[in-house]
Amino acid sequence: MEIQYKDIILRDYRESDISDDIRWMNVEIEWIRADTPWAPIERVDPEQFRTDMKEYMASLPEDALRWRLEIEHEGRHIGFVSSYLLDEHFDWVPPHEVGDPLSFRRGLAVAICASDMWDKGLGNRALKAFMNYYREEAGVEEFYIETWSGNHRMMRCAEKLGFRTCHKEIGIHTVGGKKYDALVMKK
Repeated sequence: MEIQYKDIILRDYRESDISDDIRWMNVEIEWIRADTPWAPIERVDPEQFRTDMKEYMASLPEDALRWRLEIEHEGRHIGFVSSYLLDEHFDWVPPHEVGDPLSFRRGLAVAICASDMWDKGLGNRALKAFMNYYREEAGVEEFYIETWSGNHRMMRCAEKLGFRTCHKEIGIHTVGGKKYDALVMKK
C-alpha cells in the first residue's frame, strides 16, 4: 500500500526499513526522548527485531486496515504514523480484546525519527494523510492524540490539524525536575 500526499508518501513497511528502526531505537533516540522523556529507553536486539519484522511483513494480509505506515520524504524513510484503540478512560486497548474496533476511540501517533527532518511540517502532513486513510477505509471521523504539555512540537502539530485538549491529568510526568500534564487531544 502507498499513499501520496503532497511531498510525503505513507507506505507499507519494507525490509530496508528494519535497519532504520534498529538505529532509531538503539542509537538515534532523540525522537523517543521528545515523546516520553520520563520513560526508560528499551533498546532492541537487532537480530530478534529483524526476525520479528520479517514475520510481521509476511503475515500482513494485502487488504488489511493498516495500523502503521512508514513516512517517506524525497525517497528517504524518516519515520512512521500509527493507530491504536483507546477505551472510555483513554487507556490503551490490546488488539486481541477488541470485538468491534469502531466502538473504541481511535488514537493516532506520528514519529519523525530522523531529527534533521523536524520542524518542516512533515509530521502534520503525515497525520493528515493517515486520518484521510482512516476516514476512507474505516469510516472513522473522530481521532485522538496523546501527548504531554512539554511536547510543544506535537501540540503545535495537533492544533494545526484542529485537535483540541479534551482530557488532562495534571502534573503526572516529571522531566528535569519539573511537572508536566498528560494530555489527550481530540478532533
